[in-house]
Amino acid sequence: MRHAGRVDGGFSGRLVAIWAAAGAFPLVALGILLASPRLDLRWENNPAHFWMVLAAGVVSTALGYAVREAALRRRDARLFLIGLAFIASAGFLALHALATPGVLVGGKNTGFVVAPSVGLLLAGAFAAVSALDLSPPAAAAIMRRSWLLTGALLGLIGAWAIVSVAELPPLSRSVHGSSSRSASPSRSWPKP
Repeated sequence: MRHAGRVDGGFSGRLVAIWAAAGAFPLVALGILLASPRLDLRWENNPAHFWMVLAAGVVSTALGYAVREAALRRRDARLFLIGLAFIASAGFLALHALATPGVLVGGKNTGFVVAPSVGLLLAGAFAAVSALDLSPPAAAAIMRRSWLLTGALLGLIGAWAIVSVAELPPLSRSVHGSSSRSASPSRSWPKP
């Protein structure tokens, strides 16, 4: 029987070749850029960064919240923790967008630089706990506290947003970048 991309229970050669090419493309592009650094153009557009990263963060946070809701319906503590991991990483990514220099705040501040790392650290903690073999009482305790855990996470994201955008201490410190990217011999595109 024939199904999309499968012939007699196996994948067609054409489908495998398409996926292999799609998977190899980023590695080939990286190899070209490493071999010829002059081709590596640098494009910096803060309003575009703001909107693209904010959209990705908001959509991903909504998807994480949907996973959380599914976990609550199923009463699945491990899936609930994965939902919180998605919310943490995506929510702090959205905060990274909100603190884009020149859009809502004057320049790069600590809130801008640190937000994605904080989100990934929290997401890693939630994911690590979800990987544990939770006993039924431990899973039930997590589910009983689901609203508290969700509220604490959303409260932290909200507080980070307020402090970061309002440029309040400790996230207000200006970050003057001598990052490895800015030290590279790349050409810049003109800003619109």
